[in-house]
Parts: sequence; C-alpha cells; structure tokens
Amino acid sequence: MPDVTLSDALEEAYASAPASAPIIDTLSIYWDGMGMGDSPPLATEVYIYRGTTGDRRSAEGVLLKDFRLEDTGRWLLNTQSLANLDESPGWSGYTLRQRILYGDIYNIGGSRIRITMQSAGPGASIDAAYVGLAAAADSPNFDGPPTQLTFNNGSTSVSLPSWEQVLTDPLDFLIPPRRSLMVSAHFNATSSVLKSDTAPYWSYWDKPAVSEAGTETVTGYVRGYSASRLVTKVESLHGAPVNAGEIVEFVNLPFDISLPAVLNEALAKGQVRIDGVGREVSRELLLAIEDGKSVRVTYRPYITGQELVGPEMANPIKFNLTNVVISGFTVQGDIVLPTHGNKRFPGEIYSVERFRSLGF
Repeated sequence: MPDVTLSDALEEAYASAPASAPIIDTLSIYWDGMGMGDSPPLATEVYIYRGTTGDRRSAEGVLLKDFRLEDTGRWLLNTQSLANLDESPGWSGYTLRQRILYGDIYNIGGSRIRITMQSAGPGASIDAAYVGLAAAADSPNFDGPPTQLTFNNGSTSVSLPSWEQVLTDPLDFLIPPRRSLMVSAHFNATSSVLKSDTAPYWSYWDKPAVSEAGTETVTGYVRGYSASRLVTKVESLHGAPVNAGEIVEFVNLPFDISLPAVLNEALAKGQVRIDGVGREVSRELLLAIEDGKSVRVTYRPYITGQELVGPEMANPIKFNLTNVVISGFTVQGDIVLPTHGNKRFPGEIYSVERFRSLGF
C-alpha cells in the first residue's frame, strides 16, 4: 500500500479552490514567552505567508496581508457549586468585587476567557465590569490594571431580566497557576444577585454609592459573608490561536514545508525552513527553546480572495517544532504531529490546587 500523506488529506481543500483563486499557504509559529517572577508567560505567535502580493508594505518594504484566523478550540469550564439559592437584593449604586481563589480554579492556561454572570429577583443592571488578577493579600484590590469586560459584541453595559444569565464577550486573558481572579462590577439601577451557602473559595467585597469597577486599588470596602454571587462560571479557551477569530496581519516571508507522511512509524516527521526571520524573533525563539518551551507550527491554507473569511480548513493542522536550527535569519527544523502516545492518561493533572487532600 502506498504511503498516505497529509498532502493527500489537503486535496479537498485545494480542489475547492477555482483556478482563478489558488490557495495561499500560511504558517504561524507559537511559543510561550519567558515570563518574569510571578508574572504569567506571554504567548507569542508569528504569522507568515508566501506569495507575490499583499495589502500594503511595512516601513522596511516587506509585504503585509490580512487574514482571519479560525475561532476553534475547547472551552474548559470552572464553575461554583451553588446550594440553597436565594436572592440578594438592593445593589443599586454599589460596586461589587468578587474574588475567586486559585484553589478553586481548575482551568489554568488557555488563551481567552469568558465569564457568566447571573441576576436574581428583579434583575440586574451593570454599567461597568472588569476582570484581572487579584492582589496577593486577602483584599478587594487588583494586582495591576484590570481589563474591561464587554457584553453582546462590544457593549460595556448590560441589563439582565429576573433570574437570567449573561455571557461576556471572549477576552484575551491567561489564567496563570496559583493566581486568584478578581471580577468587579458596578450596578447603576435596581439590581439583585444570587445568594447561596458560603463557598470558601469564592468571596466578595462591596461599597455603596461608588462606581469603582475599574479601579485597581480601593479603600472602604466591606467584606461580605452572606455568599452573594454575581459570577457563576469562568471558562478558558484551550487549543485555539492567540487571536482566535480575529483579523491578523501576516508578513510575507519565503518558506518551504514538507508535510509529514502518515505512516506506521512511531513518529513521522516533516521539515520546515523559513528565511528572512527578524533578529528579535530569532533571539526570542532561541531563548524559548533553550528554556524547554514547546514550539508549535500551524499550517493554514486560504483561498485567494477569501482571506478575511477564514482558512479553508476548519481545524488547521498543528505540529510540534523540534530539532530547531537558527542560522542568521533562517529558522529550520522538523515538524511532527502530536501523538496520542505522548498524552497524559487519563488526562488529569493531580495537583494540590485541584485535589486539596494531597496536601495532607
């Protein structure tokens, strides 16, 4: 039987492109940044395409072109167990700050988050909401400037009917290990939120007659003990590109790629070579490799004229980049498909944060 290659698997994508609109090949290279101290590592993704045309040129004269990325991945859920639900009314004019301790956050990592909020009683009216890492001490403060949450495709405010939920727009945000989250909201009209039995890893602070949802450091807040809850779920997106679903600028660089064959081998390999890579990117990539960071290469084919629609493949092919050699402005290495044999079984990470009895 002849070898079956990934190129064969792409025939349908190529066959669907008319002769007047051929396929444009693109690559992206992704790695985790170094991070400093307790700061989370910043994800880096470099986007390139090969071709002879572009939308514009950079200051250095390099062709640039816009492409829309796929919006695929898996949302991992972190939810609070709510028991003996009731309503907590009278929140008009208040700023509520809800802290979620890291001991109850199971979906660390990921490239984006979205948050579910729920009203009670007469509903809730929110004119500002923010999320960020919580300060280390048990306080209502953010650890650094928070990021504003939006609703319904960009609105900074939302009105919830009685006992209804709202899901925030997805936000680029990394949940690092052993860090607590803070979600803050200001209510500008009659509002009621949930109240349940106390959950030890979810706490809140409040202050009346102030609009300080986005303020980093605050004073005069009272810690609540009646288990009032606005946030009920926090989800993080895993397996999606850094800028999932967005229009991203690709740089025109020459590259060659030979896709690995799908054989009965333990590890089928292909090769990739990229020329003209900038000095700073080469340096950061080399540091990431030396630090043991995994490097991923994603191949996306686009039909000419449909670059802003999305790639021709719903789930572009992702490879691990190994045996990397960086020489001057050239990066080359082997690309291998992630294998099931290298995955965890049964896919769980047994940590003290997730399974607190391990600490005893």
